[in-house]
Amino acid sequence: MKIDASRIAATLHLDYRQKGLLWFSTYKVDFEGAYTFQNPTAREEEFVVQLPFPAQQAVYDNVQLLLDDKPMAVTLAGRKAVARTRLAAGAKSVLHAAYRSQGLDSWRYTFAREKTDGSEKEISQARDFQLLVKTDFSGFDFPDNSLSPTEKRQTANGWEMEWNYQNLVSGFDIALKMPQKLQPGPLAGRISYFAPVSLFFFFFLVFILSALRGMTYTR
Repeated sequence: MKIDASRIAATLHLDYRQKGLLWFSTYKVDFEGAYTFQNPTAREEEFVVQLPFPAQQAVYDNVQLLLDDKPMAVTLAGRKAVARTRLAAGAKSVLHAAYRSQGLDSWRYTFAREKTDGSEKEISQARDFQLLVKTDFSGFDFPDNSLSPTEKRQTANGWEMEWNYQNLVSGFDIALKMPQKLQPGPLAGRISYFAPVSLFFFFFLVFILSALRGMTYTR
């Protein structure tokens, strides 16, 4: 099944979590996508719709699959939600997918899944593609080998970024790396590690000053 058009929106809320002396860049995401597709054949066909989840060990709330605004019967198979539908010859439909979830460090939209043999992803094509990402934070970054936004604008709380493509052919993903807090734990560890060296120099300096003062008094 080829997707003729994609209208996607993701809202990211940064929610730092602390464990001990370490800070983790956790976030919450509201994802919505509308995908237009067509039955290109001259007869009625059955289509299998799959919504892959980004990670298996995660929480997904309010998962929805709607076909032309009508709920679909969804089953879960591994890391994806699966639904089936039938389309008349030449018919067009819009699939609406939505969920709420959370993640750590980075958010990513993948055009093509990795191959089962572990090799690199295939080059994929996206036609009439629009993705809008809203954040309530700044200081993010774009990982290497990812697509930068075609438009971005700052808002009162964060940023709005758009990726617009008429006919994209690429092996890269769209990704956003969350801002990181300064970690006091590793910093304190490194300071403690070098503390004996500093203490040695302190006593060495005291010894030198004492020796110099002793030389001054003997004169």
